[in-house]
Amino acid sequence: MGSFMYWRSFELVACSFLIAVFVIKGDAADLVIKQEPDVFSEEKSNAQLNCTLSHGGLVGAVRWYKKAKHSQDKEEDFFSDQISSANVSWNIKDGRNTDFSITIKDVRFTDSGNYVCRKLATKPISGNPLTSLWVYRGSLKLTAPDNRVKTGDAITFNCKIAGFFPSSTDVVWEKNNAEIPISERIDLKKILTEDNNPELTSTISIVASKEDIKSSIKCRIKHPNLNVALNATYDIGRSIQVSPSVKIDPPNPKAIMNTTIKLTCIVDGFYPKSAQTIKWFENNALINGSNEDIKEETDGSFSMNSTLEVYATQKRDNSEYKCEFHYGPRPEIIDAKVVLSVDESMPNLLWFAVAAGGGVLLIIIIVVIVVVVKRKRKTFISNVEYATSVRKKIPPENICQCPHPKPRKPTDTLPAPPPPPQARTRKNRDEQQKNTSQGQRASRSPAPNCPPQGQRASRGPAPNCPPQRKRTDQ
Repeated sequence: MGSFMYWRSFELVACSFLIAVFVIKGDAADLVIKQEPDVFSEEKSNAQLNCTLSHGGLVGAVRWYKKAKHSQDKEEDFFSDQISSANVSWNIKDGRNTDFSITIKDVRFTDSGNYVCRKLATKPISGNPLTSLWVYRGSLKLTAPDNRVKTGDAITFNCKIAGFFPSSTDVVWEKNNAEIPISERIDLKKILTEDNNPELTSTISIVASKEDIKSSIKCRIKHPNLNVALNATYDIGRSIQVSPSVKIDPPNPKAIMNTTIKLTCIVDGFYPKSAQTIKWFENNALINGSNEDIKEETDGSFSMNSTLEVYATQKRDNSEYKCEFHYGPRPEIIDAKVVLSVDESMPNLLWFAVAAGGGVLLIIIIVVIVVVVKRKRKTFISNVEYATSVRKKIPPENICQCPHPKPRKPTDTLPAPPPPPQARTRKNRDEQQKNTSQGQRASRSPAPNCPPQGQRASRGPAPNCPPQRKRTDQ
């Protein structure tokens, strides 16, 4: 009886074990674990790895494993209820029936890799077996040549992109915010660094010009895992050198002997501003000049002048004067030359003397005319006042009663009108008085047959002859 009961108990336990095994196998055959194939996350952000079971209530824990970098078979324990981590946590802490997703905080580039979500004592027959986590740094760097490039030469820019997964990244070049056509770009070059970090390099070349002093170039990338496009900007003026124009004014200097002439060296349109010097040479001998302040032009270039005063002597006739401009991080010298001509005839001085003498003579003539006009006016006013006073003193009975003029025939010519009163001067008045006295004497002169005074007529005095005055001998 005892043995029977023993075997009976053994059979019950064995049957229970077999039933449990079959139940587990039957449930395990229906279990599906689902993971996302790829997860992209920027470095120093949070990454979420999803793991969901088709149904719950099964015996056994769920663990996360990480595949080794250089082995697809070897797995390392990453996270579970028994393996904790400071920066890894379950998304659902309590009541995790089917959701065993985790969150990795502050991910690093070294966290990139393949992660497997696995339930112990079971083997899923369907679903995604692992999740690939891609952590990218998002580094973008735009570089240019270390040395400046002269205008007219090609300048090359490199845009380096690292830490982006997948590596298929769209690179766009812009100049002054205008997109450069794809035909002018160079294809991307891809390399893989030691830490399996893909690095892309996009290269573009442009011809440097003076207009690029204030221009900028931009490298912009688009990535499916970026919310906004990343870009890097570079000022082209930092990598170019513009040569100026140098000239001397006047270009053909001529000077009069023993005078001073000024020569001006004009330097226009150089870039950059730093490291500039102007030197003067007289027949290849260094001499001192004066420099003016540097001016910035509207296009971003710079200009400056230097002056040299030369005292013209006979020895300096046909002397050569040279202006040298030294500038730029890449030392460059640009010069200009002129030849001085010294003239001994001094034609300019003579012309100046003639002009000055003519001006003085003109001033003298004007002064003389003004004085004469003032004197004549004063004389005329005095004559008028004098004539008026004299006319007032003559009594009316002494005024000559002139006979009435004979009637004028139509054929007779009119006598000339008397001069206007304002035109009479003292000279005219004296001549008039002289004529009047002569007329009075004529009226009192003896008749044609009268003997001269002091002589007697042979036949007696003629009628109307004035009486004879006695002659007194002295």
